[in-house]
Amino acid sequence: LTQRIEACLEKTFGFSIPVLIRTKKEIQALIEREPFKQIRVTPATRLYVTFLSEPGKGTLKAPYKSKEGDFQLLEVNPAEILFVFILSDGRRTTDAMDVMLKEFGNTVTTRNWNTVCKMLK
Repeated sequence: LTQRIEACLEKTFGFSIPVLIRTKKEIQALIEREPFKQIRVTPATRLYVTFLSEPGKGTLKAPYKSKEGDFQLLEVNPAEILFVFILSDGRRTTDAMDVMLKEFGNTVTTRNWNTVCKMLK
């Protein structure tokens, strides 16, 4: 299915677009785990899931917290990476996404936790 979708996207748009598929059951199990329940959420807090196409190869291990305190890696498992990013002056969410791409490769996709939760609706 992944290959069929990728082929269709490439035919439509003229360039390769990697596709990652998760079942409804997998998304539901992730949400039911409540991986961010211990995080105090403020208006500057962003909760993210990076979905992996293959087990992570990055050097960052969980738990990890940046020296600035604005990036916290909660969990790395073969299917996804769960992390928290705090917005601050000069730091944007794209900075966190860049870390995920650098650490775990180009065949990952990152989604806000709110978006992941909406997938079941």
